[in-house]
Amino acid sequence: MPISDETVDNFASLFSPYYLQNYGVQFDYESHRWYRKYKNMCFYLVKGHLTGDFWIGVPPTWYVHQAYIDIDNPLNTPPDRVLETLNMNDSEHYKMSSPGYSKEGKIHIVYKPQYKFKDITRKLHYSLMNPRIKSTGTEPFPQGNRIFRSPLGRDQYILDGNSSPLDLSPEEFMYYIDKLDYYETSEKITYQTSILSSLYPDTSDPISRTITIDAARRLEKYGLLNPGTRHDSCLTLAIYFYRYREYPPEKAIRKLKCWLRKKHNCMSYNIIKGRWWFVDKEIEEIVNWVYLKLTSSFYPDSIHNLKTGLIPPELIKGAVEPYRGDWINIKRTISLFQHCYMRRFYPWIHIPVSVWDKIASHKLYIDYQIDLSKKGIMTGKRNDYSPGNYPKSFQIKLPKSFSSPITDDNRAVDDTSALLLRTYGTPRDVVNALHLKRMTAWELFNRS
Repeated sequence: MPISDETVDNFASLFSPYYLQNYGVQFDYESHRWYRKYKNMCFYLVKGHLTGDFWIGVPPTWYVHQAYIDIDNPLNTPPDRVLETLNMNDSEHYKMSSPGYSKEGKIHIVYKPQYKFKDITRKLHYSLMNPRIKSTGTEPFPQGNRIFRSPLGRDQYILDGNSSPLDLSPEEFMYYIDKLDYYETSEKITYQTSILSSLYPDTSDPISRTITIDAARRLEKYGLLNPGTRHDSCLTLAIYFYRYREYPPEKAIRKLKCWLRKKHNCMSYNIIKGRWWFVDKEIEEIVNWVYLKLTSSFYPDSIHNLKTGLIPPELIKGAVEPYRGDWINIKRTISLFQHCYMRRFYPWIHIPVSVWDKIASHKLYIDYQIDLSKKGIMTGKRNDYSPGNYPKSFQIKLPKSFSSPITDDNRAVDDTSALLLRTYGTPRDVVNALHLKRMTAWELFNRS
């Protein structure tokens, strides 16, 4: 039965969108060779795939609508064991034959992932699923920019309960895919985190935890640093603009477009080819996703986060009191109290070297610890492991606090200036309380 043009277009919109800028073609499965083309996907390629003339493979899109598990050796890795590991129900997946199914038994498992009942990006999907899937000896797709074989080509079928191929038309195949239940990754995949994360699960976000302010500022200053990093760089800056600059989405999109035009450094293939329409479209998708997903969320490095940043005004004043006029040590003590406040219930607080490096630059924190001991803030330290190692646990004497924590804003604010203003009031009150020098005060309240 001939395949209509409408069917080809509908199939392409789901599995191989025409706007994709590269693809692969395979004529002989036994050779395992893909001919990679850096051109637009088109109607005739999709139709040739559906009629069995050849196979096409496409790179992943920004959002993952269908994902696959590639099982090359079902004898060593039974599909049921993979599904049990992922806690995947029968209504959430189909088993599909690979072109090598008849000789080697290779199969694919197709499912539709979501994260917190919203579309999931390919980076988030990979970070969630890769450790669990790789532990079973199988491989997840999409995976980076690697192309993956589109479904329903030659010798590619949905398998029934007896592992027999079902000969479905493209319309029936798309109907079956549409009827799949979504696989909710936030409920099925569990992170092994600390006791604080188990107490406050909403503060753990696998995307925002990977974004650091230093990396974002480096990107903003120098531009793209390596080939193939445009997506991740735009995502990092979009989160940075939201969390630290507090730009509205329209301004964030405008800033990202200007930044990329000035500092792409010829590190993007699509930019070299002049495909700015495609680049701008992805920037808009990235920013809209960030602002939709992260609104009203708490972050690991904000002043009102339940994990490391929650801190009442009394602790700010307690950090200022022993170091009036010493702005560097005031900032260090505020950072130390932010780390310790939510851990104050423990007799010993674990502070690793990586945290000390953020509080005070390398090797300076040793002198700072000595000064804390002299002022009575650090009352004890000990080794967590064998004697002679550098101490990992400390006893920190925090000021008594009676006010409620600073949580009146649902936007992430990481600036120390904002924290001080909420504690003392006006900039003049801050300067008078901290005994700041004129130049320090100007840098604190007038930086971009």
